[in-house]
Amino acid sequence: MLARSSGSCFFVASGIAVTNHHVISDAASIDVIDATGTHHVATVLRSSKESDLAVLDVLTAGVAPIGLATSTAPTLGLEVFTIGYPYPGLLGADPKFSAGSISGLAGIGDARYLQITVPIQPGSSGGPLATMDGQVVGVVTAKLNAAKVIEETGSIPENVNFAVKSSELAPLLRGLALPPSRPAKGRAEAIARAQAAVCQVVATQRAPEPSVASGRFDQAKLGGELTREQVAAATRAMSSELAACERTHGPLPIPSVRLVVSVEPSGRVGSVDLPRRYGRDPVVRCLGRVFKATAFPAARNASTFRYTYKRQAAPGDTMTPR
Repeated sequence: MLARSSGSCFFVASGIAVTNHHVISDAASIDVIDATGTHHVATVLRSSKESDLAVLDVLTAGVAPIGLATSTAPTLGLEVFTIGYPYPGLLGADPKFSAGSISGLAGIGDARYLQITVPIQPGSSGGPLATMDGQVVGVVTAKLNAAKVIEETGSIPENVNFAVKSSELAPLLRGLALPPSRPAKGRAEAIARAQAAVCQVVATQRAPEPSVASGRFDQAKLGGELTREQVAAATRAMSSELAACERTHGPLPIPSVRLVVSVEPSGRVGSVDLPRRYGRDPVVRCLGRVFKATAFPAARNASTFRYTYKRQAAPGDTMTPR
């Protein structure tokens, strides 16, 4: 079964929506679901992993956009709100409203973020952070990693969440025709405007690719006294395992890396460098060359060493994408 991630987005122009990069990262397909439940195909127009922002080209013109702040600068204590789709499988498919204030003009050592007291949950990511006059000052992104804070301080953090400042969108929106932003006449109009602009995003992920965790090895003892035939059988088994991995995931997504896979008849670990054209030179063939190039006596102790293939974890910072 393919994995799916869910988040929120908001339209800033006809057919142009904004969300978080982490919501649509590595997606094989992206659906934007409007308030009527209609699915619209979307593609990534522009994206920035560094700012965790993405601009989507959506095959629909029926969603009203919301304007980015031009007359309202973020200030401490400014009342703000978001509308999004937190926990859609649990709370339902209708948009949810939550409000709070700007509690900090920077993230944790990062001036690209606003710290906010607006409650957010998984699925809120990519929603607009709007003022009470209906202008977007940020994109809801993350909440403080409560588990890490508890581990380090012994206390539970409350209402410490983050949004990327809307000014970070400027490079991604450059050259696009955006409608002029105008303040809403009141809170009710601001909320209605944001609700009309917000949709759910569902990204179907590609099958996870393996990557090399440098320095981590699996040492598999092949047995005590081994014959050439036993080593050959072990080689075939390992080759089959990695061949299956390649059939599922494609060539290793590493342009050049040292792969250590070798029999060790004399205490030395043989190795082979995968070339930059590794896609034409599969791991299996490299494995075969390593084993074939190693001379064995009739019976010797042997071990194999290979890198552990696994999907890299996200950096362990204190902000958890939602």
